[in-house]
Amino acid sequence: MIAPNSLCKLFWNILIMILAVYTAILLPIRLAFMDERDISKFMYYFDLFMDVIFLIDIAINFFFVEEDSAGELIIDQKRIAMTYLKTWFCIDLIASVPVSIILLLVQSTDFEDGIISIRFLKLTKFTRLYRLLTLFKMLKLFRNHKSLEIFLSYLHISADGKQIISSLIRMVFLLHIVGCSFALVAVFAGQDYGISWISGLGISDESVATRYIAACYWAVVTISTVGYGDITPTNETEVLMTIILVFIGVSMYSYILSRLTSIFAMLNNSKSAEQSREKILKNFVTKSRLNILLSAKVMHFYNSSDSSII
Repeated sequence: MIAPNSLCKLFWNILIMILAVYTAILLPIRLAFMDERDISKFMYYFDLFMDVIFLIDIAINFFFVEEDSAGELIIDQKRIAMTYLKTWFCIDLIASVPVSIILLLVQSTDFEDGIISIRFLKLTKFTRLYRLLTLFKMLKLFRNHKSLEIFLSYLHISADGKQIISSLIRMVFLLHIVGCSFALVAVFAGQDYGISWISGLGISDESVATRYIAACYWAVVTISTVGYGDITPTNETEVLMTIILVFIGVSMYSYILSRLTSIFAMLNNSKSAEQSREKILKNFVTKSRLNILLSAKVMHFYNSSDSSII
């Protein structure tokens, strides 16, 4: 049995989180801008490594001591297994499907027919979408594992600072996903219609970085409702996807922006209240006619102590 606050569990959760973050960042780029048949062997081997780690994670979760809703530790092996099977097992199992091995075996076959090649390309891209389910592991880590909270506590970041950083990361990740989604639609729609927003811009043969920057630029100007109109959908599929992305993206962008506004408003109110208390203290010191030394000690005590004492 592995205790919830043990170093072993802490390091393992950090490893899973790093792999999940890597997947969340790189996978959309690979899906939208890179041909899966041209992926280097290193990436395939690294994907295989991740698949093995995620499979091991499933086995290890049957030995992780968890807390129930009352905060009591669950140490019974059968109860731990049943709890895991009823909660995260199915998601972990789908997220741990060894896609790399399947794709490696499929790609070893030589496809001569052009139609089969196109269908194969679509199959590989949609199959690798299963990897996005590893994002659920990130939610699991932050929701259910206090070990990460212990690790983050060493960074000495205030609660408001953590919320601001979290909101900014969510905003950047939202733009990343929206941009890559728009580019991914262009890949599929371009095969059916013969034209896409990428080919319309004349950047089909440009580098991955150029196309990624263009997609993220579209995401920023669209989600922020600026909409310069220099990048527009060129077929029905792209128009439909644009409607979906704008509806979802603007909603999430508005939520994140409103959350940031609330955080800054609370910080401003807290600062104003602190300034008011300091002003009251200074008036008290002045009216009490305290000497300079005693006044300095009072102000130092206030600044070095909990300001809520006034």
